[in-house]
Order: sequence, then structure tokens, then C-alpha cells
Amino acid sequence: MLKWLNKIDLLILLAIMAVMIFAVLMLYGFNNNKFDFLKNTDKGQITTQETKIIRADYTGVARKTLDWIDKQRNEEGWYILERGCDYEKKTCDIVWDNKEGNKDGLIATWARLNFYEQHKDPKDLEIVKKDIDIFYEKYKNDNLKDSLWICKITYEMAQSKYLDQAQKDKLKKLCFNTQFPTPKETETIRKANLSKLEKISKQKEIWKTWEGYDLVMRGINVYLGYTTEMMNKFSWTKDSQYLNQAKEYFDLAQKQVESIQRLEIENRCLIGLSGLSIYDLGDKETKYLDYADNIFEKFIINSKEPVRVTTPICGLLVKKLYEITADNKYITNLEFISRILVEYYSDNLTNKITFEDGFYKSNTGRIYAWYKNVVENGLITEIIRN
Repeated sequence: MLKWLNKIDLLILLAIMAVMIFAVLMLYGFNNNKFDFLKNTDKGQITTQETKIIRADYTGVARKTLDWIDKQRNEEGWYILERGCDYEKKTCDIVWDNKEGNKDGLIATWARLNFYEQHKDPKDLEIVKKDIDIFYEKYKNDNLKDSLWICKITYEMAQSKYLDQAQKDKLKKLCFNTQFPTPKETETIRKANLSKLEKISKQKEIWKTWEGYDLVMRGINVYLGYTTEMMNKFSWTKDSQYLNQAKEYFDLAQKQVESIQRLEIENRCLIGLSGLSIYDLGDKETKYLDYADNIFEKFIINSKEPVRVTTPICGLLVKKLYEITADNKYITNLEFISRILVEYYSDNLTNKITFEDGFYKSNTGRIYAWYKNVVENGLITEIIRN
């Protein structure tokens, strides 16, 4: 009888110990968010369950792309425009460049600085500083109104703690030395450009002049980004005249787009980014955020050919929407765009020509073309980096 009771006591003791061990494990789990069945946030607040989206790590691809970009320089040390590729011969030896040079090239430098801020590779900072000096000396007396986002790029770079004041001053001068046409003048310019297109398109080497490259080969209308330029001037000065001008540019761009039946997706996304710049850097009017979201919903998510909207400008639009809203629908689509770019547009996976890395040009949403654009490679690096 005593032995039987001792066995019961032993079983009870073991059961109590098991319960205590389980309780300790459960407390540890809850304290470390391992058994958070209610998905509680700090201080016990209950939220709806959301699946956390973890971005694919394309750091290696971005690294190789930046290394490829650094090799695309002319005798002056500045970036060429593009490289033409021959699929049959497996080469990308055709250099497209001109004396005016790549006026958009600082975008590649901006992307490299952003990558440096994240990964701190010393060689990237050295290249960034060298690029700023080269670009400034080459274009300090030019009116860069036909460059994409000259004020956006220079303003954002000037916020870096890794650049000295002398270089930040150079960046600011590049922006404020640029004289942009008024909102009303952009309509005249747009009509004049349309009349030039047919004549320029017939030229054999369109890239030989910046105007030819700007109007025919680049695939975007930079005046649709003037809103963003004014907003970055506003960020620099807090002068409300720039905010007012930005809204004028945006309103006119909307009207111009409404009158065009067929507009490249890159241009639509460029206007969407312009709206986001007013919302993000200005007075947080939701109509500008709603406009960008409408472009996302109508032309990106609900596109009949989703691969065709995986363009750099649209990728940046989706990334910016996510940064502002933290809505998972954007990060999910950003992952889709990044995957398509890496798998189908790069030279080291599906479409191998030279195995020299770099991405093929998106060709304004018409699937890739067999040439590599330096600035687009910079923009793609900015999209795929985490």
C-alpha cells in the first residue's frame, strides 16, 4: 500500500514539474513573441494578423550592377549613355555616347550613394565623390532642365552625412543653376518636341546629340517630373513659391496626360511620383497620394500584361508608395517587379549574352531591348536593394 502511494506521489510530482516546465516555456515564448497567438503588439494591444513580407536579398546582384556601371565611362571619365548588344555575336561592344555626355548620369551616383549608406563599402564612397566632382566640372555652367530629377538627386545626396560641405554646395548649385520653363511654357515645349520627333527619328545615330537621346531614346518626358524638382527646391529653401509652382506643374501634367490616348507607362509612373513628392515633402494632401495609388491600381496591378509594367520608374513608384504607407500590397508588387527584373532583364541569368552583368533596357514597358542603359541600371539597383 505504501509503495502504491509513493508511486502516486511520484507521478503527481512529475506532473507538477511538467506543468511548471511547460509554464516557464510558455512565458519565455510569449516574452519573446514566439507564441503570440493573439498577435499582440506592445502593451497588449490586439491587431489583425498580417503576414510579414520579407524582401528577397538581391545585394549581390546590386553589387555586380554597380561594378558594371563604374566601367561604363568615356575618355573624360564620365558615364556613356548606353551599350548596344548583339545577341548573335554575344557582345555588348557598341558604345552610344556624345560630346554633351550623359546629363542623367548623376542618377547612377545617387543610387551608389544609397547603396553605400546601407552597406558601407569604402570603394563606393570614393566613386561617389569622384563622380560629383566630374559632373560638377562638366555641367556647372549648363542649364540642366532636360536632365531627369537634377534637383531631386542633388537634394537627396546633399543630406548624406558622408559628403563634406564643399560637395554639398556643388550639388545645390547644380540644382539652382538650372532654369526650368514655367508650367505654361511646358505645353509649348511639348508641342514643339512632337514636331521634332519624326525628323529626329530618321537620323542614323540618334544618340549623337543629347536632344535626340532625350526625345527619342530615353522614353520619358522629363517635364512631367518638374513637380518633383520644385518640391526639392522647396525642401532646400522652404520658399512657398516652389510649392505653388509644383502644384501648377502637376495640374498641367494631369491635363496633358488626359489628352493623350496612349501614354507610355513610364510617363504615367513619373507623374505618380510627382504627386507623391507633393504629398511627402509638402502639405500631405491626400489627393496626391490617391492619384499615385490610382496609377498603381489601374495601370500596374490590373495590367493585362504585368511583365510589361516592370519598368524602373514604375518600380520606384511602388517602392515610394510602400515607404509612405507601409501597405503590404505595395511591397508584394515590389517583390514581383524585382524578381522579374532580376530573372528576365539581367545579363547573368535567363538572357545571357556577355555574362558581364548589367540589365537590359526596359524599352518603355515593351519588354527588354538588346542594349544596356547606364541610368536605368542605376534605377534598378535602387529598386532591388533592400
